Amino acid sequence: MNHDNTVSIYYVVKADESFEEAANGVFNAVKEAQKRFPDWPRALYIDIFGHERTPGLFEDEMLELQQEFLFSTIAPFVTALETPLVDGLNPHPQRNDLPDVLRITS
Repeated sequence: MNHDNTVSIYYVVKADESFEEAANGVFNAVKEAQKRFPDWPRALYIDIFGHERTPGLFEDEMLELQQEFLFSTIAPFVTALETPLVDGLNPHPQRNDLPDVLRITS
């Protein structure tokens, strides 16, 4: 919790985490923030370690996590997010009606 009643969520994607594990970890972190601080503005910060093909170039799964999953699935439930590749503010009011579980389909 910050002094301005914004909840900061920091999630680290570890080298041995798959896309599914990272996606579930991020989802659960946002869900836990909603549970502990209901309806407070949330800012999500993500670091990713051990998933670079070469310096500055992420593996495909981590590109998908940052460029597609976060913006299509998680962004509506936070006011801001920051990753190594992208960051942004949610132009819409933050939603607080997170689903009970995350279902990832291929």
